[in-house]
Amino acid sequence: MDLYLTTSCENSTCLFFGDSLIDVKNLSPGIYYLIVDGPSSSSYTLNINFNPIDTSIPSDSSTLMLTKQSGQLFLNWILPTTNIYGGPENISKTKIFRGTSPQNLKYYTETSNSSILLNDLSSSDNYFYRLGFEDTSGNRSLPCQIETIIDNPQANFEGSWYISNSQPDRFGENYRYAWGSGSDLNKGYYKPFLHCPNQNYNHYIFYSAYTNRCTSSKLTVNYKDGSSVYYIDQASNGGKWNYVGSFYYDKNFGYNSIISDGNCPSNSAVIADAFKWIPSLPQEFILDDDGASFVGTWEYVSSSYGYNGDYYWRSTGGNGSNYALWIPYLYERGDYDIYVWYRSGTNRSTQAPFTITTSSGDTTIYVNQQINGSQWFYLGNFNLNPSTAKIKLSDNAPSGAVIVADAVRFLKTN
Repeated sequence: MDLYLTTSCENSTCLFFGDSLIDVKNLSPGIYYLIVDGPSSSSYTLNINFNPIDTSIPSDSSTLMLTKQSGQLFLNWILPTTNIYGGPENISKTKIFRGTSPQNLKYYTETSNSSILLNDLSSSDNYFYRLGFEDTSGNRSLPCQIETIIDNPQANFEGSWYISNSQPDRFGENYRYAWGSGSDLNKGYYKPFLHCPNQNYNHYIFYSAYTNRCTSSKLTVNYKDGSSVYYIDQASNGGKWNYVGSFYYDKNFGYNSIISDGNCPSNSAVIADAFKWIPSLPQEFILDDDGASFVGTWEYVSSSYGYNGDYYWRSTGGNGSNYALWIPYLYERGDYDIYVWYRSGTNRSTQAPFTITTSSGDTTIYVNQQINGSQWFYLGNFNLNPSTAKIKLSDNAPSGAVIVADAVRFLKTN
């Protein structure tokens, strides 16, 4: 008996093939088809064991409390108990970032507790703190408010709207409804206060569905680049967050989303319940040499050929105990294109060893740094776990040359 795992019913999309057994790990989210090929006269038992990987990002915490204790600073906070989609969350560690300005926060330490005592403060400095949360699957929270929800009590309405709590698939205590006029007489205005402007937000709508709902409720989304109009079938898919689209918002707080009855007949009801905005996850992460850790003796060079005007180098011929280490702050598990930037030269190593820690272990890519310098040089596509992902460049290369450590780039591809 043959087994085929595909992404469609076409044979050309076969991803994995096995004779009676397929063992697949790290599948990307999506729809897959399992095809079984065997004699029609026989009977078989098919066992499917599916262990989904948690890729949901933890919610952020809005509570950080600081108390002075005998010249020391005691920080404590409330750990998130849900992810950004409202599901249960299990936080394994809190990463603490600290700096002397909000724009200069760097990784300081981490703890599995919900508090920490700091005793290394300077009386002449001001300190700023930010928390990042990591769950047991390695997913990490975003560094700003993760979501904005506007429920109907916070919205503004014009026309004839009624309050109800009769349907259980509502968000919060109640929802509002209006009978269709077909001419936009009834409107609900939802105006978000977004704490992370100047980026794209994924926009969602929540409503209570029923057979008398309007199947083409008008939704107008106003954002930086203009307005988009959608018609929502509110007779189905109720009781959950439904994705509308991704929109760019800047610091102008005049944007809103409007639900109205502009296309609804008089015997149908338009529902105004809740809206949600979630910042779109960054797809690109760049770490320059100032974001790397250096072990051993490295020489600093200021040069326009380096990324952001500088780089570091050292001699080869070692045992790998001297290295540069980049640890990215990725938000979710997935596949990433990885690039490195270095200044090339005739004295460079032709086998500079970049070791990438992937979800399945370490992989070393050897780079000829005599060529392809001062540009993003592609190392490959790798599946990364945010909890373990890192890149190391060591001196474990043939002697008589130098290696250059500058910048690395991660570009998410799924």
